[in-house]
Formats: sequence, C-alpha cells, structure tokens
Amino acid sequence: MYKPSMFNVVHTVGDRVLLYNSLTKRYLKAVTKKDEVLSILNNPDSSPDSPVIRPLVENGFLVDKDENETELFQLWRNDMINSPELMLTIMPTEQCNFRCVYCYEDFKIGAMRPETQQALVTWLRNNIHRYSALNVSWFGGEPLVEKDIIYSLSEQFLSICKQARKPYTATIITNGSLLDYETFQKLLKYHVTFFQVTIDGTKETHDKLKVRRDGSGSYDAVMNNIIAIKNNCKSGNIVVAVRTNVTTDVVDKMPEHLKTMEELFGDDHRFSFYFRPVGQWSKTKEFHLKDKLVQNFERLYQPIIDANIHLDYRVYQGFTANQICATTRRNSYILRADGRIVKCSMQLDAPESNVGFLHDDGTMELDMAKIAKWTLPDTSREKCRTCNMLPVCLGRNCAAKGYILPDKVLCGYEGMAHKYVFQLLDQSGVFELID
Repeated sequence: MYKPSMFNVVHTVGDRVLLYNSLTKRYLKAVTKKDEVLSILNNPDSSPDSPVIRPLVENGFLVDKDENETELFQLWRNDMINSPELMLTIMPTEQCNFRCVYCYEDFKIGAMRPETQQALVTWLRNNIHRYSALNVSWFGGEPLVEKDIIYSLSEQFLSICKQARKPYTATIITNGSLLDYETFQKLLKYHVTFFQVTIDGTKETHDKLKVRRDGSGSYDAVMNNIIAIKNNCKSGNIVVAVRTNVTTDVVDKMPEHLKTMEELFGDDHRFSFYFRPVGQWSKTKEFHLKDKLVQNFERLYQPIIDANIHLDYRVYQGFTANQICATTRRNSYILRADGRIVKCSMQLDAPESNVGFLHDDGTMELDMAKIAKWTLPDTSREKCRTCNMLPVCLGRNCAAKGYILPDKVLCGYEGMAHKYVFQLLDQSGVFELID
C-alpha cells in the first residue's frame, strides 16, 4: 500500500529519531516509538495497524506505492524556478564602512546615480504587471551607507505596488553598525521585516574580523543597535537573523558567545541565530585566515549543540527548505549601483554573471542566453538525481560552480551539515512529536 518517500532524511540521535522530508518540508520526531517508526519506514507493510502510520502518511514520509515522486519534484522545481514573483537585490552603494577580513568585494563603485534610481522606478512602473509580487533585498557594500536612496526608492516601490495591487516585501543584509533604532523604524515603515546582522562571536573575535575602515572594532555599536530593537520594537512580525561567521578562534570562544546571546535574546523568538564557516570567498585578495579555517562541520556545530543554549535557531528552517541560491530563479536579478544587472553577488565582475543593463531611459537589456545557463536545471549528476536532499538544492546549490568556478559542486551548508542542523532545530522545538 505504501512505500517510504525517496526524500526522507532520517537521523537517529541518542534516544530519538529525527525525520525530515525535503519535498513536503515537514519535521517529525519519535522517542518512545523510535524503533517502531524506523521499522515501518524500512518496511511499511510490517505494521499496517500502527498508530504512527497516519502521521507518516499525512506528512509525506510514506507515499502510495504507485506515486511517482520524481515527477512531483520536477513539477515543484519548475513552479519554484519560474515563480512569477520578482526578486530584486538592489545595491544602493558598493561602498562600505567596514573592511572585514574575509570580504570579497572591491568597493570600486560608489552610490547609485539619481538617473539609475529613476530608471529603476520607470522600469518597475512599466513592468510590474508582469509579476505576481515584488520582493526587494537591500544589499551592498553596506546598504545603510546610503539610507536616503533606500528610503526614496522604497516609498516609490510601495506606491507602484499599491497602485498595481501587488504584494511588496523587503529584507536587508547589513553589518548592523548603522542600524540605529530611528533607522530601523523607517525601514519597518517601508515594509522591511527581515534583517540579517552579523555578530562574529565575542567582542574579542568580532572586532578582529569585522573591522571598520579606520581599523577600529564594531562589536559595541552593532550590539547596542540590536539590543535597542529588542527593547523598543513591539512588532512580532520581524525577524533579526544573527549570522556568525566562524573561524577556529570563534569556535574557541563559542560557549561565551552563546551565553551572551542567550542572556540578551533567549526570551525573544524574533531573534534567530545561525552559523557559517569562514571560507576563502575572494579569489583575488590576499587571504590572511588560511590557518584559522574550520575544516569540518563537527568542529563548528558540536560545541553549539553541546551547549544546549536557549536560543532560537529556526532561521535554519528556511535554509533546509530551500538552499538554492536566488541566481537560479528566473525572475531574480541583482542591480548594481552602476546599473549593471548580474546574477551572482559573489561573482559581480565575472562576464558570465553580467546578464544585462538598466539604461537611463528605464529600459532593461537582458542576455537571455546567459540567464538560461543560470536557471536551467543540471541533470548530469547521477548522485544528485537520487539524493534525498534534492529538493533542497535542486542539484545545483551554487549555480556558479561548474559554470564560472572550477570548484567541485557542493551540496550547500545545510546539505552537508543537516545532521547537526536538525539537532539545533530540535532544540528550538521545530520537530513535531509523534509518540
């Protein structure tokens, strides 16, 4: 009658089994019925009257024997890649008030010209009818170096979307140093509800990694800003995703860092935390952290898991649901401050990434042949076609790898580290108990 889904991800951790289905995006957990669940997933016909059959079927872990999950996945993939939502990453400036040790940008371009701003507004007004919604992500450089550009464009975007009756949402990726509470309130007014801010461990480690242009540290300013948001903002509709870029020095200070975050934000689920190993993200700059790189995910995650700190890690749900870079989406573009349209934020100057240009008259020139290379699925790897995490990355977590970069194709952070990530999500109460 049933068969196990090809997209089941199963981890036995101590006295419990954690289940995730990468197509349905559902999380289940069993403790007292752990052995029974594992037995049924291995042979669904072994216990047809078991009470755990129903939740396993309802959540997609057991599917009809005749169901073609490959076709279901392909349908889902096509819907997601070709979503009619317009996703614009906008760089109001490519300058930054920081010089982070691991940064890959070159800061050669300044603020977006008024002519380019007006061209964007004109293009959007003329083309918004082609899309179901608009999502804007403010990026840089440090986008808040040019707050007035963000405010001006946001106001016009909201007006255009209101007139066209299209939903509008916005996010911002910021180092947090300029995110004072007044700025936060204005961004909230302009529908920015997701804020990514970076805290690289303790004050000692953060100030060595996230250095201002003048060489001074930034920890105190960033912390003061996000604490002010916590203490003064009453809205429950925001997410502040605190990212920690991890080196071996950060790992050594991780217990202290986690304890501080717990004391400040452990009671506020609007603040969610995640971690990334620092890599050699720039291929051109001299890299001074080679001896400080974390070489495996166990070294990164196990101290966090063992600390069992009361922090919210649910931002990882978004990553385990979709570890596909926005470059892969048909209607996703990055607008640089000089009007160039690119696909990859980490390959801004690569010819393959440059797919178009926004002209001052409000017309957008796009190279569809290049866009096709970023968006069409890659089905050449047998290992990917049979992977239970395929709906997370579509077999091409990073579309630049294999197209621009000679690096081997990677499965993405969560694709490779889900064993550890699921334990953090379990600590945050994400897994539904089926006992």
